[in-house]
Parts: sequence; C-alpha cells; structure tokens
Amino acid sequence: MKKIKFLCFIALALFSAACSQKNENICTFNGVLENPELEGKKVYLYDYADKTLLDSAVIESGHFTFADTVSSAKIGFVQTERTETARYYLYYIMEPGTVYGDLVTDSLSGTPLNDAYYKYQSQKFELEAQIMEAAETASLATPEEAEAANAKFDSIYTRIFEEYKKCTRDFFDKNKDNILGVLAAENLFQVEEACTLEKFNGIIANAAPIVRDYPAIQKLVERLEILENTAPGKHYIDVEVLDSGTGEIQKLSKYIEGKVALIDFWASWCGPCRKAIPHVAEMYSKYGSKGLTVIGLNVWDTPEKQAEIINSLNMSWIQIADTTSGRNVSKTYGVNEIPQIMLIGADGIIVARNLDENTMEKAIKEALEIK
Repeated sequence: MKKIKFLCFIALALFSAACSQKNENICTFNGVLENPELEGKKVYLYDYADKTLLDSAVIESGHFTFADTVSSAKIGFVQTERTETARYYLYYIMEPGTVYGDLVTDSLSGTPLNDAYYKYQSQKFELEAQIMEAAETASLATPEEAEAANAKFDSIYTRIFEEYKKCTRDFFDKNKDNILGVLAAENLFQVEEACTLEKFNGIIANAAPIVRDYPAIQKLVERLEILENTAPGKHYIDVEVLDSGTGEIQKLSKYIEGKVALIDFWASWCGPCRKAIPHVAEMYSKYGSKGLTVIGLNVWDTPEKQAEIINSLNMSWIQIADTTSGRNVSKTYGVNEIPQIMLIGADGIIVARNLDENTMEKAIKEALEIK
C-alpha cells in the first residue's frame, strides 16, 4: 500500500511539473513521511557544506516539498523534528530536476546523481541486512553450538564486509569527480580499517577539487592530523582546563607533569562513561599509591551535572573540566566519542588511547614498571 501511495505521489508530481513553466535551474524535492507523530510538524532543509538552513516545510498528509534554485549540484540534508521514538533524516543531491524521497524507507530517485546514490545505498542496506540476519542466527545458537555458530558468523561477516568495502570503493571511483564523491569519501573513511592521514590523503589525491576541498572532507583531514599528533608515541599537548574543586583555570601539565597519568574523558549523560567509572576507580585504588595519577576530564557537560555524578559515584581522584563546554580539549585530542581513556607516561609521551577494562591495567602496570 505504501509503495502504491508513493508511486501515485510521483505520478501527481510529474503531472504538475509538466504543466508548470520549465526552469532548468530548479531542484524540486518531493518528500514522503508517513508518521502520525510528525503530521503537521516542520521538516528542515540544510546545505550540508556549511549546515546553513535553506528552507522549511510543513508535513501535510504525509508529504512535503522543497524547491530551490541551484547553479551547481550540492548536497542537501533533510531533517525532521525529533519525535518520542526517532528523528528522520535524508541526504540528497540538489541538482536541476525533480527528486523523490521517502524518509521512512530512505528511497531516493528522480535525477542522475540521486539515482546513483540510491543504487549504492541499496547495496549497503542489503549487505547490512545480511550481517544482521547472520548475527541473529548466531544469537539463537545453543551453548553447545555457540563456538561453531560464532566462527560461522565471523566468516560471514568478513566476507560481507569485504563486499561492503568493495562497493564503497567502486562508488567513490565512479564519483570522485562530482559532488557524490564527498559522500563516497566519507563512507570510505568509515570502512577503511586504520584510516590514517596518509591513507586518506591517498584516497582523495585524485579526486576533483569539489571533493577534496569540501568542508566535510577537510574536517576529516583535520581530525586525522589531530589524531596523528596525539597518537601513542607523541608528547601530550598542554591545554587549559578548569579545576572542578577550586574553579580555577590551570594548565593540564600542572596535574600530569613527570607522572604516569590515566585521563578519563567523560560526561554525566554518557552511559558507557558511567559504566567505565568503576574500572577507573579500581585502577585508582590499586595503583594510586604506586605512582599513578588518575584524572577525570569532564567534557560536553555542565558543572552542576558533573558535580552530581562526582558526588554520587564518589569519584575522589582529580577532577577537571574543559573550559569551553567541552569543545577545546576534546578537539585538541580528537575526541569524538566518550569514554576516551588515555594513559600518559612520566616522560610526557602518550602511551595508549582507547583503553577499556580489558586493556587498562596491563598498560598501567607496564608504564609503572610493575611486574
């Protein structure tokens, strides 16, 4: 039924377009969003390059429309208001012509670049569905079958993920000279294991300037540069922080200079951070008297929420916070996800990043030279 409704909507839109005066520079986006929660609500269109709000529309009878004059193809980003269950969004290419998109099914069609993008997305969706199906099958195995089932899943996952990478590389190679190359490069960044600055620069080296110079791509390059500069083996970067106990601005070096320091980037609202805190507390209890300095570095948070969690979880080790609502320090260290647990040696060299409960103690013992 939904497919029939969508086809009828396309037919009506085509008829309307045929009856209207032709404008070769107009990109019309005819959207479908059948969700009662969003009926009568607004949906927004942004320019993906600089996140500028371009337009808004009201969803009526499950449909909405945007129309914009475009001098050259660019990436549009459609996003709804948040409901109790979800927020819908869809990327599409703003090029002359009429584009049709369904924000529930993620279908997209109508112009050459959008057709190509949806073909690639459909390949991805199919491969992702195969992985999910294999994972579900493995989860249903009995304890006696678990080892064989997990081995089979690993084999299936490896094969499908290789197909996933291949279709993404092919998509990039076919579109590295047009705006679709931006979305292709971003996806390639995600699927390439250990995507270093050198590797990513190699990927985009032969792409057109429209791809290489796109803000999102330059942001990825900048992030990789930051990660390279703060990787294990590099000296830590001194930054200003806020002492949560005194309220004074201090340099990070005040707390870690000449010491083996475990730094936990966390926030009060972050569930995984709260799960990691007991493990950090354990390291503080076991090694705090043996030369380990433990520091909680609160980011993307408020002082009130930070203090509430510190008190409730009895976080008695050093507590500091970013001086700019969590953006300066996290940007300096390329922290996009938390918790991020980092170990710095007494010589100021970063020993490890991305530590967890399985790797933390071993790294600490080695840095403290404890047998």
